[in-house]
Amino acid sequence: MAYAMDLRLLPSELTSIAAIQDSYSKLGIIVNDIESYEKEVRSFERSQAEGGMILNMVQMQADETGCSKAAAKRVLWVLCREWELEHLEMVAKREASLEGCSETLKSYMKGLEYILGGNEVWSRYTRRYHQSS
Repeated sequence: MAYAMDLRLLPSELTSIAAIQDSYSKLGIIVNDIESYEKEVRSFERSQAEGGMILNMVQMQADETGCSKAAAKRVLWVLCREWELEHLEMVAKREASLEGCSETLKSYMKGLEYILGGNEVWSRYTRRYHQSS
């Protein structure tokens, strides 16, 4: 993303936002798992691989809690929204930190936010995950 935005970040700047980058990675993975779950189930049912299993957070949440797949998705969406709030708090703290926050770093962090939002919209509407009726 830094390349596409023509941003030149110092290694120390990237190190200072490692937790923010991890937060976005976690969110992106969970959103993808929520939206791709049915596709993964269909693929699994078609393959019938011996010893195979679905490695998806929806399945894991349902298995761990004993709730339905639909309930697991709802719980994961709530968790994602809470992580988004935590992420915004981390960004605000980094921007207000005593070490300072360059405009380049602010742009980079905003870019991460845009990427995550785009990932959610794409995951929600792509035919890759959702078959048309």
